[in-house]
Amino acid sequence: MKSGAVMEEYRQAAPLGFLTYGVPPLFLSGAAANLVVGAPLSAVLLGGASVALYLIGAASLREVVGRERMTRNLVQAQQIGRLGCWEWNITGGELFWTDEADRIFGFRSFDMRGDIDLLLQAIHPDDRERFNESLRRTAATGESLDLLHRTIGRQGVVRYVHTRAEAIIDRRTLAPVAVTGAVHDISSRVHEVEKLRLHAAVFENTSEGILIMDRYGVIEAVNPAFLKMTGHTKRELLGGKPGALLEKGRGNESFYHPLWERVLREGCFRGEVATLRKDGTIVPTDLYVNTVLDWDGSPLRFVAIYTDITARKEYEENLKRLLVTDPLTGVANRRAYDEQMDEEWRRGIRHRTELCLLMIDIDHFKTFNDTFGHQEGDRCLRLVAQSIRSVVNRAGDLVARYGGEEFGVILPETSLAEGAAIAEKMREAVAHDPQGVAFERWNRQVTVSIGVAAVVPTMDYSPSFLIGRADIALYRAKSDGRNRVVTTEMTEHRQE
Repeated sequence: MKSGAVMEEYRQAAPLGFLTYGVPPLFLSGAAANLVVGAPLSAVLLGGASVALYLIGAASLREVVGRERMTRNLVQAQQIGRLGCWEWNITGGELFWTDEADRIFGFRSFDMRGDIDLLLQAIHPDDRERFNESLRRTAATGESLDLLHRTIGRQGVVRYVHTRAEAIIDRRTLAPVAVTGAVHDISSRVHEVEKLRLHAAVFENTSEGILIMDRYGVIEAVNPAFLKMTGHTKRELLGGKPGALLEKGRGNESFYHPLWERVLREGCFRGEVATLRKDGTIVPTDLYVNTVLDWDGSPLRFVAIYTDITARKEYEENLKRLLVTDPLTGVANRRAYDEQMDEEWRRGIRHRTELCLLMIDIDHFKTFNDTFGHQEGDRCLRLVAQSIRSVVNRAGDLVARYGGEEFGVILPETSLAEGAAIAEKMREAVAHDPQGVAFERWNRQVTVSIGVAAVVPTMDYSPSFLIGRADIALYRAKSDGRNRVVTTEMTEHRQE
């Protein structure tokens, strides 16, 4: 049998499209293989030459199928890797490209071919001239092309790409005849880098102190705001742990370790802490610690953000001070007086200690105010309050403006005799104050009358009992001629 006849017989025996899509009977399996095996040998064997050609065809089919599989895998790999390929025939001017290159460049063509102008139109206008110059140089000299640029495709979609290309050299003329290139879509990477740059800019320029630790709590990075806040240098902080910075006098055992345990347990922490500066001063801070998780859910990093709340604390303290301070005289107001009186009364009951109260009234103040006017009257109140406060030295004592021209002084753990001695010093301080306001009409200093009372608080009485007794003593002092100190003991002797 001639080879041409054999090939014709082979074509007739093989199904349509056999070389591309069919499977030869000799390579069937299962039921199909049984059919072949059960057939007469003459039906299977077509002769020595025919069998040989059949085997050659089977081998060729395997090669074709393998190539098709490799082609599909290559296309899929290009899609996954966002990598497209193109080729420009310099002589004919034709441009060919793959599906992925079509997606990246956004070509408006459906036959996967065009010309070099189509490629140039897909390059972003701001990068087009630079790309064209590089491409022409490759086509003319064979120099490799390696370029980062942008493309602009359908509906104006801009992509960031990395293009590499090489010239194909004619072996006879040694001149470039084509340029083949690969374009890699790096848009997602560029956007990630932009995010990282933004995060880095925030990290470097934010006013909040940021501290980054590894999974073991060791400091890896700090930003300039944290260095400014604490007065430390990077060298002093990196590689250490932040426990000693959190709160002076508490140490790791009582504060830092519970905080760290809470972060490990709950993933975050938020609260106010007193951060210790390098110079030993304290910075009130709002601390927020968050956990960055690894791929398996375990802690990878810890980020601590410190916000300096000094200004807020000062505002809160000022607001608190305004709530309990008399704006005219600067001493405590009636609200603060009532609160401390109640508190000291309860403390006296618990500890069975004496509580002394002074009630002070400026003598002839109404006449003074009517004579010299309200401005001088206000000045008089301020100077008297200043003189009274100059005598009080203990932290627990309180000087308050009780109302009008009347002041009250609370003296915890003070006997009646001790209170009377303090009251006498106050009276003298007001009467001999070199800044005191004189009555021009009577040519005399401003003076005060003081009533003194002291009791050991009990559950049977309320603070009003002590206030009433001090008021009686004050009334007696004013009745006896003013500018004097009278105690409840003195009033009781008088009544007897």
